[in-house]
Amino acid sequence: MLSNSLQTIPAPPTVRIDSDETIKAIDTPITLHCHASGNPQPSLSWSMGGQPLISSAEGARISLKGTRLDIPRLQQSHVGEYTCSARNEAGSAEASVHVDVLVPPVISRDNVEMSPRLPTGQTLTLLCDASGKPFPDLDCS
Repeated sequence: MLSNSLQTIPAPPTVRIDSDETIKAIDTPITLHCHASGNPQPSLSWSMGGQPLISSAEGARISLKGTRLDIPRLQQSHVGEYTCSARNEAGSAEASVHVDVLVPPVISRDNVEMSPRLPTGQTLTLLCDASGKPFPDLDCS
């Protein structure tokens, strides 16, 4: 008598993260896709900087099965290492990607006298307190 039985062999997960870009402008959306395989199908979880992420933490949304992480409006607080972890009975695997946020230049006008008066022949020093990411090139004219 012959028996038809199909036996599945457990296989540890493999995982990778895809994204169009991981360096994006502030206030723009980003989506990270986690692709995992294994037998049985692994469960997925996300973390940032070693801390578990849950939907709505810092504006992040994780899809029901954990395959997608959406951040609708990137902020400076979103800069960091994002990790997708896959786990099943045969083992675990992780993939990580670094997300960076670009910030347009800003010039601080605090403590700036807009019409300085200086006697002829004196030296004037102008300070320009600027920020941005990447740091902006400064040009005085």
